[in-house]
Amino acid sequence: MEKSINVSDYTANTAAPQTGAIQRAIDGCGAGDTLVFPAGNYTSGKLTLRSGLKIRFEEGAVLCGSADYRDYGDGGWTDGFITGYGLRDITIEGKGLLDGVDCPNPGGEEGFRGPHLFYFEDCENLRFDGYTVQNAANYAHMLVRCRDMAFGGVTVLAGHDGIHMQGCERAAIEGCVFRTGDDCIAGSDNAAISVKDCEINTSCNGFRIGSRGLRVKNCAFYGPGKYMHRVSGRTNMLAALIYFSPKERGIELVGDDWLISDCTIDNVDYLFYYDFSGTDPWQNGKPLHDVSFEGIRATGVRYPIYCCGDADSALKLTLKNIDFSFKEEIGQAPFLRINNFDRLTVSGLALGGKNALEIH
Repeated sequence: MEKSINVSDYTANTAAPQTGAIQRAIDGCGAGDTLVFPAGNYTSGKLTLRSGLKIRFEEGAVLCGSADYRDYGDGGWTDGFITGYGLRDITIEGKGLLDGVDCPNPGGEEGFRGPHLFYFEDCENLRFDGYTVQNAANYAHMLVRCRDMAFGGVTVLAGHDGIHMQGCERAAIEGCVFRTGDDCIAGSDNAAISVKDCEINTSCNGFRIGSRGLRVKNCAFYGPGKYMHRVSGRTNMLAALIYFSPKERGIELVGDDWLISDCTIDNVDYLFYYDFSGTDPWQNGKPLHDVSFEGIRATGVRYPIYCCGDADSALKLTLKNIDFSFKEEIGQAPFLRINNFDRLTVSGLALGGKNALEIH
C-alpha cells in the first residue's frame, strides 16, 4: 500500500548535516511512496534515490547542501547532491527551496566547481515540478542518458547551467524560470527536446545545445543576467541560441529539425550563433542541418546572426516573420552573416536601422 513518510520523523532539529537520517527515510520508502519535507530547514550531503519514489518539498521547506564537497562523493565531475542511477518513475515536486550553497571544490573544474544539485544517469520517466533551486555548485540539473523527462514550473536562480542534458531523449520543459550565471539549457547529443513558456535570463547563453529535434515556443529571452558569470565576472547575455556538439564527447547525432517560434529576445549579443568551420572546439562534432525561426521579435542585439555550415552537409536556414533591431549604439551592420549553406529562406522580415545580408 502506497504511503507518505514525513522526513521530520527521522531528523533532529540541528543545523549539522543529517545525511544518514534523510537517506534512511529514503530507503524506508517503497515504490509509489511519497517522502514529504514539511516546512523547516534541513541540511544534507549526497542523497541517492530509488525507483518509484516521489519527494515533495512543501512550501517553507528548505533543503540545504553541506558546505563540504567531500560529503558528495570523491570530488569528481559526477558528484551530486540528489542523485539517481538506473532508476525509473521519479517525481520531485512542491514549493520548497533547494540550496546548493555554492559548495566549492578546490580540485573541481575551474578550481572551484562542486557537486551538481541533481545528478541522474540512465534513468527514465522523471518529473520535476514547482520547486526552486538556487546556488547550485555546478549544474542545477545534470541528466546523462535519461529518457522521458518533464519539467514544469521549476525556478533556477544563480549557479551554473539550469538544465544540462547529455545523450538524453524526450524532454518537455514548460513554464520554468531560468536566471542563471551560466547557460540556461545546455547539452549535446540529445533528441526530441521541447521548451515552452519559459523565462530565459543568463550571463552566458540561453541555449547551448545539440539536439535532433528542438522546439522552443513562446519563451522570453533577455539580458543582462541577473547573476554574474562566475569565471569572467560579466553579466552580458551572449547568444539566445548557440549550437553545441563537441567532438570530444563522441557525438553520434546530427543536429536537425529545429523550430524556434513566437519568442521575444532582448539585449543579447547574438540571436543565433553556429560555426562548423572547425575553429570552435565546442561545435566540431556533428553539423546542424535544418533550423527555422518564426514569429521572433528581437531587440537590442549587438551582433549579426552568424552561421557557418559544413561544406559537405550544408545548413538550411529559414527566417519567417522576424522583427529585428540592433542596440542603439550599433551603426550600419549586416543582419545576417552566412556561408556554406544549402538553402536560405527569408520572408516577413522587418529590420530596424541600416542593415543588410552578408552571404558567402
